[in-house]
Amino acid sequence: MKKILVVDDSKSICNLLRRELLKLGYSVVFALDGMQGVMYARKSKPDLIVLDFNLPAGNGLKVAERVRDSTLTRNIPIVIFSGANIEEARERLMELGITCFVKKPDIEGLLNKVEELA
Repeated sequence: MKKILVVDDSKSICNLLRRELLKLGYSVVFALDGMQGVMYARKSKPDLIVLDFNLPAGNGLKVAERVRDSTLTRNIPIVIFSGANIEEARERLMELGITCFVKKPDIEGLLNKVEELA
């Protein structure tokens, strides 16, 4: 069973994604802030990370940089799932190998990307 790490500070988004990802047959792990997200990525070695951009304890860009800096997590696909304006960070995110951005609240679009990448 493939594992998805969802890093989002919204418990309602986490619960919604848990329900939908479980329906698709994925195992789901959650982190509610950036620091926890990096730690869980290293510990649980997920097949894919769904990452919000505005997070406490490290924004999405910092989390992506730390995930890419570790040999344990460097190759895990990351999907940015956020309602935030990420235009200022888009170029740096693309340098980090993140080319997939889904605007909240497009759950269906996110699930399609997860199926494509996981």
